[in-house]
Amino acid sequence: MARLKSKGRYINLYNTENQISDRKILEFSDPDQINPEKKIIRKETVLMLEKAIDKLNIKYRNVFVLRELEGLSINEISTCLSLSESNVKVRLHRAKSKIKENLYDLSFKKEIFEFGLSQCDGIVNKVMRAI
Repeated sequence: MARLKSKGRYINLYNTENQISDRKILEFSDPDQINPEKKIIRKETVLMLEKAIDKLNIKYRNVFVLRELEGLSINEISTCLSLSESNVKVRLHRAKSKIKENLYDLSFKKEIFEFGLSQCDGIVNKVMRAI
């Protein structure tokens, strides 16, 4: 975060002192005021994303973390990892594709959406017959 602040890439969205009207893109409500359902959804989403990133091969994870989480440029990443810029771009693209696959796999496991499963189908059928 300190690196992002020093490079001017970080804007605190909750601090009202230094809001610049031209750079004001999004307004977020205070995260403490979010309803419990949204808090749980956000927490589960973060956990799923972390699992998907953890499943990445180390060479793809390094590039992804440096680019997307640390905010480094392609040139900076290539210098840090002693890779060519094109190699960094390829690894970043492959990392994003693999994360997409991992998220898809994680989201379709039964235990994530477990809500009665076959019991739910029975209830739906009874309601539909009643209608």
